[in-house]
Amino acid sequence: MTRRCRYRLPKGRGSVPGSAAWIRGTRFSQHLFRDAYAPDEVDRLREALALAIEEGRSVEDVIQESDLLPRRFRVGCDYLSVQHWLDLVRAGGVEAAHEPDWVVRRLRTALFTPTRVRKGYQMQGVDLLLERLVAARRRGDRLARLISETDLTTVVLIRGYSRRQVDALLQQLVAQGA
Repeated sequence: MTRRCRYRLPKGRGSVPGSAAWIRGTRFSQHLFRDAYAPDEVDRLREALALAIEEGRSVEDVIQESDLLPRRFRVGCDYLSVQHWLDLVRAGGVEAAHEPDWVVRRLRTALFTPTRVRKGYQMQGVDLLLERLVAARRRGDRLARLISETDLTTVVLIRGYSRRQVDALLQQLVAQGA
């Protein structure tokens, strides 16, 4: 799962989303951006996040305490790419890794490739759906009905989530009787 030319997420063994190895394995490309983070600041934050995961501390606290500040027209890591990656880190943090219910864990750690040119689902709509599915699962409700009644908004030329990946996740949940 990569965003073109911005960052590369690690694949393979030991790269479970939200794990310390996954955080350390993420690589950001450096380019001249309108708003960019200094690469050494991003590297320090990555290491601090990985240590927090290993020690069982909250990643949100580490992110809030970081000194990460974007600078204009600078060679570095793209502001939007880093922010998107931090959203992925939050979604796969310690809290999600220790979730006993596999369905809730899968929903909380779901990762989707952002799209811009191709059709995708509106990000906020997908995020809201996933939150509703987690809440329904925790209440003990069946998710199939809620999924079948969902109508996600399709977007083009603005950031969205890959329709293929979102649909695959939802189909997996229905097929497994979640």
